[in-house]
Amino acid sequence: MENAPAAQHRERGASWAITLANVVLAFTGRVRTPTNPWGAWGGGVRGLDVVAHASLDQRVRRTLTGWEGRSHPHWFGNYTDRAEYAWFEGAFMNDFRMDQPRVVPCALPPGEDAAKALNIRLVSQFQVDWPFRD
Repeated sequence: MENAPAAQHRERGASWAITLANVVLAFTGRVRTPTNPWGAWGGGVRGLDVVAHASLDQRVRRTLTGWEGRSHPHWFGNYTDRAEYAWFEGAFMNDFRMDQPRVVPCALPPGEDAAKALNIRLVSQFQVDWPFRD
């Protein structure tokens, strides 16, 4: 922060935000993921176990097209190798035939919407915009 004295830094628990001019960079701290967050859609993500998740957001002043920034989920789980756990970053977006939200790509927590997006045999509101990688 000493190199950007005009920046404002706020913290709350494991979360923080830095604001500089019209840009906000925010980290939503680690949250324990409930057991089987996928609900009825768990069959499409067989064996995927996410034990914690967080998100990193970048927000800007709304553009003329309505875009306000981007957000990426960070999941701690066994995404690529079902025997090994690590942090993975990804991103989601609405299906290309639908209007996009103001934040694209967007972070989804592990849950039914994310499970639908990760299931390549299913057409749903959400799709993977940025494949998860460590």
